[in-house]
Amino acid sequence: MKLEDLRPAYNMLQQKYGAAELDPIYNGGCDLHPDLDMVKQMRKLDQDTKVPTSLVPICPVCKGKMEVNLRKDAFFVEDEHWHQLQRAYEQFINQYKDKKLLLIELGVGFNTPGIIRFPFEQMTATFKDTTLIRVNDTYLDVAFEIRDKTILIQDDCNRVISEVNHDFKC
Repeated sequence: MKLEDLRPAYNMLQQKYGAAELDPIYNGGCDLHPDLDMVKQMRKLDQDTKVPTSLVPICPVCKGKMEVNLRKDAFFVEDEHWHQLQRAYEQFINQYKDKKLLLIELGVGFNTPGIIRFPFEQMTATFKDTTLIRVNDTYLDVAFEIRDKTILIQDDCNRVISEVNHDFKC
């Protein structure tokens, strides 16, 4: 079994416009900055997904505003750690694409479907012995072409995982 999560971590902050990748003057200096305490403080004080401007951190290199590292636009910063995970993920898929492969998708919607949802559907359609388990309380739809290779569970992911933990005494 292998678990991978290529999505960004919510405790990582990046320069708002990804200056490290877009502006060579900073020569990679505007990297990701971990700051879980800042993110927790922002979360406590957010009102309608807005936080006080005094909490918006400033990049120590370029002095630009920072924000949570999310793949929401062209400015998402992919650091070396992200690229290492991506290479390991691709290597794993290539190693097992011709064997029995079980893809488990937990609560993936349409925020960034190109990261998990669509690739999992494509692999399920393309790889002969691949089965997709999709657990989702809202977005359960699946392409008609892979219906017979998909197990759909309409339920809350936390409840399903708790049940599995209990049943298998994990």
